[in-house]
Amino acid sequence: MNQPHYSASYLRYVHDPVTGEFANVGVLVWAPLSRELYFVGTARTQRLGRFFHDFCDEDHQKIIGYAQKEFAKLAEKLRKQAELPFDLSAACARDLGLIVIPFDDATYQWSPSFGGYTVDAKAIAEEIFQEAIGVHQKKAPGSARRSEQVIYKEHYQATFESERVKPFILPHLVEAPRVAYEFQRAYQNGVWNCFEIVSLDYHNPETIEQRSLQWDARVRHLQDGSDKAKIHLLLGKPSEGMLREYAKAKDLMGSSNNAEIIEEDGAADFCKELEEKVSKLTIAEA
Repeated sequence: MNQPHYSASYLRYVHDPVTGEFANVGVLVWAPLSRELYFVGTARTQRLGRFFHDFCDEDHQKIIGYAQKEFAKLAEKLRKQAELPFDLSAACARDLGLIVIPFDDATYQWSPSFGGYTVDAKAIAEEIFQEAIGVHQKKAPGSARRSEQVIYKEHYQATFESERVKPFILPHLVEAPRVAYEFQRAYQNGVWNCFEIVSLDYHNPETIEQRSLQWDARVRHLQDGSDKAKIHLLLGKPSEGMLREYAKAKDLMGSSNNAEIIEEDGAADFCKELEEKVSKLTIAEA
């Protein structure tokens, strides 16, 4: 088998340690050969609230938010640090999970590690999450008609994952005094260029406004980061109606000096330009 191996561990919400009642709420995947670490979790609480009496959705959302932020930091550290205080080849996903959420008989615990072989640790993390957790979640009323993943596949995947571009695309953590965010797709050309798919394909104007406000605030905070990354927001527009709301959201999200907006209609030009810029990097390194 010539594919790199991985290990994975579920993050479990344990409602009652005595009875052992639990629900999987996240998955952590660790690929030691490539030093890739990915955590995928859900902050959605409707299903847990139905199953468990006195479930606290606010506390759960805080835990998942904390886990996402800390695992993003740990993933960056694992990629960059030459020497670590443990044997990377021997560590399993559960070992790394315990660094962020230790075992103390509390509400959140890690399952025993399991694993297999893959060429794409991020894809296997999303696949395991969908099969074990996502499949049980009903689409909430405020969910997007087209998710970020769908928009990515429709317009950008062929370019970002092409032989010409993919070797230069890396995750990059932008840290600022008040917020940190890890972009899964970025490349460095004097400055870090970070790309994020943002779906605005919603049924109601309130959700479109909330998404635009969220990203406008995040971009403005991230521009205080030390590396002065340039953020490119690749927007998915509403597939039905909501064009006025979309236009307002687009203008808001593009009002920061640190943000560049790319719309679906301009996806082909964007992809062509990205390939040209990466080709220059290739020539410079040759």
